[in-house]
Amino acid sequence: MRLLKNICVVDTPYALLQYLLMQPMEEIERTKFITSSILSQNITNKLPNNCLRYYGFDIRNNWRKLLNIRIRRIYEYPSIAWSKVYAQDHLRISAQVIGRHQYTLIADGPDYLNNYLLRSSPVFEEIKAVSIKDYIKNFLAFSGTIFNHEYGYNNQCVNRWVVSANDAQLLAHNNIRHTYVDMEKLWKHASIAQREFIADIFELSPDIVNKGKNADVIILTQPLREDCGLTDEEYLEIYSSEITNNSNVVIKPHPRDNFDFENYFPNVPIIRTDAPMQLLNYMGIKPKVAVTVCSTSISAMPSDVNKIMLGTKINKKIYDIYGDRFNK
Repeated sequence: MRLLKNICVVDTPYALLQYLLMQPMEEIERTKFITSSILSQNITNKLPNNCLRYYGFDIRNNWRKLLNIRIRRIYEYPSIAWSKVYAQDHLRISAQVIGRHQYTLIADGPDYLNNYLLRSSPVFEEIKAVSIKDYIKNFLAFSGTIFNHEYGYNNQCVNRWVVSANDAQLLAHNNIRHTYVDMEKLWKHASIAQREFIADIFELSPDIVNKGKNADVIILTQPLREDCGLTDEEYLEIYSSEITNNSNVVIKPHPRDNFDFENYFPNVPIIRTDAPMQLLNYMGIKPKVAVTVCSTSISAMPSDVNKIMLGTKINKKIYDIYGDRFNK
């Protein structure tokens, strides 16, 4: 096996797609991928060099597991000592995996930096120490890490990938180093082998792609029940009229959205895939209308698509978690 040269810490299909498009195949084949449980095992099993998956690590309240990540790093991926690190730095495992190393920030999505500034709550709650014992725990778990300095707002982040003009403008205004990533352009110029590799990673069969190509309206959902605590009834209330009042509709559930659309809308095609919407666009799925509450994937839809953004004020539970996004 060739010497590993890169560490990639990602936990979403969108971030993974960026990395797979930004790097040539030779670099991908020399990358150690590290993730938690959001990326499906169907994807991680196909990544080279035995993708390392951490399960159940909760950065907010389990100092033992966080310390365990830091210790296991020594023997599970010693190549981090000489590798270039690329990471989503706000994940529950990121601070411990990155440690004191320099890294390039992978975009969490279109406008992710601007949306981060609009959040009504921090990424993680501050770890408070009320005793000597707590101070020791926090030192073992967090010392020398980027904890609570996510999204590239720290001295270890040497570059930031951005995929939208808004984020590029934000960083340029503050004279912060960044690289604009045109993912569609990268896809168009990728080799046939790299395209086939990416399609295989995300299990995009011709049947899935053709199902979406015939749609006039696409519903882009989000894990609103999972993240915001919506009931099934509240969730249905948001999407039902958009689905039933339009013809030739297709639904693309978010990878973490486990709602049973097939049961409630048996005659509506459902695109169940972990592939990000942007990749489906690149492969020819370009509807006339796209509807979402506040999924940033709608921002990357082609300019001639009518984008209907319902906004977080559609439900107070959503607004309380996601903040003021996509509201008029």
